[in-house]
Amino acid sequence: GNPDQAKTQSPGKGKEAKESANSQKQAKLKQVEESEKAFLTHKKQYKLGEWPSIAFSTFFNCHDELVSVDFSNDGDLTAAGFDDSSITVWHQPASSDSGNKDLPDEAGVYAEKLVGHSGPVYSVSFNREGQSLLSSSADGYIRLWLYLPSSEKEKASTRWHNVFAFRPQRFSSPCPVWDVQFSPVGHYFASGSHDNACRIWDVEHSQPLRTCLKHLSDVDCVKWHPNCHYVASGSSDKTVRLWDIRDNKSCRLFCGHNDSVNSLVFDPSGRYLVSGGQDNIIQVWDIAAGKKINTLQGHSGPIWSLDVSADGKYLSSGSADGTIRLWNTEYIWSLGGNQDALELPQLNGSSMDGTHVSRRKQEHHNVINAPENVVPPADYTKPPTLNNKYSIVRTYRTKYTPVQVVRFHNERLLLAAGSFALPLMT
Repeated sequence: GNPDQAKTQSPGKGKEAKESANSQKQAKLKQVEESEKAFLTHKKQYKLGEWPSIAFSTFFNCHDELVSVDFSNDGDLTAAGFDDSSITVWHQPASSDSGNKDLPDEAGVYAEKLVGHSGPVYSVSFNREGQSLLSSSADGYIRLWLYLPSSEKEKASTRWHNVFAFRPQRFSSPCPVWDVQFSPVGHYFASGSHDNACRIWDVEHSQPLRTCLKHLSDVDCVKWHPNCHYVASGSSDKTVRLWDIRDNKSCRLFCGHNDSVNSLVFDPSGRYLVSGGQDNIIQVWDIAAGKKINTLQGHSGPIWSLDVSADGKYLSSGSADGTIRLWNTEYIWSLGGNQDALELPQLNGSSMDGTHVSRRKQEHHNVINAPENVVPPADYTKPPTLNNKYSIVRTYRTKYTPVQVVRFHNERLLLAAGSFALPLMT
């Protein structure tokens, strides 16, 4: 009842109340942080919402003409080789509005036609920086194009210049060069051609540094190992070879395809090699062990392109059947050599035209069949297991567009392209 005593006690009570409020606020913040941490841990453990998105480029009115496509590493450049011997380069910055065709040239949007070859352009390849482009053709030449806008006037018309033409067959008649690929670093590149040879080049020399000769038929595709000491080549002789370019020796021979090998890719660690063939099958190889560890089935058409995300979590495959498949590599790699692996569910798929495709039950445990284009339900929270079809693969279907190229722009965005083809009327 003493006012003086109340006055002396009120500041203390106010301080305690303030401290209590701060304490409650800190507790709530801590609770939110723990909740967010738990969610991220749960998301990482169960891989919720981590499947990559796909940006697909469709070429119209050129189904019989589009032969090859490549994207630059930053995703701003697209190069396409055509049957009429021409190449077109599109520059579409990621920040620009792709739907606005009236953007000024200052916005960086352009399309330029490159003329120099005299036969179909079978392969195009950007270097790491996107300032150089290689192209190979049925005319037997590999051409090097550089981005050299030398003046403001020239920027409006010509940006890419053909600075050199490499000829693999110097003392014989030219033969088609099926594939050409820049190395991940430096100014080296590899080529595969109709004369059964895989060649290693330097852009500063007109003749190849290495000529690898052991294939029995055309070398259809080449791919650099991440450390740039090795090059893999796929051939029409149904084999894949790994070449040590330091001493020009074939250090690995992989046999398992039933037809030509169309595409190759290494995982980022360089331990595994994946090959896709004309036999509609993807094979996974352990380089150190020198053996096949997995067979991936599900496509109903030849495999035309393969790529692995930079974090190594996903393998993408593009096929003539008009589908893109994303494979969870955790199970592709882990099944290798595991004789006690669980038997995977045998699932049916359907082809591009809707006809049912049945597959006999596989006898070996390391054959993975891709399921239909299934999407996990909204409340799906089960951790992925070998018997969970959602964790193995996802299938993305186009209407009538064979997929010619798939390239990961980053860990969560896949770029792909193909030419629209009208269905045959029966």
